[in-house]
Amino acid sequence: MIVISVIYVVFDDGSSSFDENPVTNSGLDASVYQVEQFLDDNLNDPDSYDPIEWSAVQPTKNGYYVRHKYRARNGFGGMNIENKIFYLDKDGNVTGYTDY
Repeated sequence: MIVISVIYVVFDDGSSSFDENPVTNSGLDASVYQVEQFLDDNLNDPDSYDPIEWSAVQPTKNGYYVRHKYRARNGFGGMNIENKIFYLDKDGNVTGYTDY
């Protein structure tokens, strides 16, 4: 009896979809992880953050942008609704934002 074994070697060439597009909307709630992390690091009261709406992530020449509407407590203790466009570079770092 002759047994022939075939061994497949798989190399990761770094071409996974995450590497190609690190900025994506979550399939669960359309959130964008990098923007949520940015807000957690920069809001006056991160515990008051309440997401309302996300747009689809849009590619640009230099990276991506996404619009996000959310509620959060301001520095005076009042709750504000913000509607902003967040700009991200090709690596997924938030590089800036503007009011929508």
